[in-house]
Amino acid sequence: MKVEQLMTRNVDVCRADEFLNAAARISDRVCSCRPTDSLQAVLNVLRTTKVRRLPVLDANDHLIGMLSLADVAREADREHGRRNAEMKDADIAQTLEAISRPRSPREVVRAA
Repeated sequence: MKVEQLMTRNVDVCRADEFLNAAARISDRVCSCRPTDSLQAVLNVLRTTKVRRLPVLDANDHLIGMLSLADVAREADREHGRRNAEMKDADIAQTLEAISRPRSPREVVRAA
């Protein structure tokens, strides 16, 4: 399964000069994914960056959607019990645990 099959389309965007404290805290390093990325690759990004949502960018780096951990979890729920399920409950649990783990003091300072 690919990102494009689960992502939310028609998302709102903001300009760089608009005031959004949350966006400003992470502007130095924004992570994203492509619609053709595998869900396993996205889970790895979510785990390592400790975020719950990723912007989905096209080949020209234009925003075309958002993918959340909840989107992936819903797919895992739909696949639950299938012999050839791509998403495993353990993958979702490990990702949620990694995202929820407290950040180190260094990570908090960098995000502020």
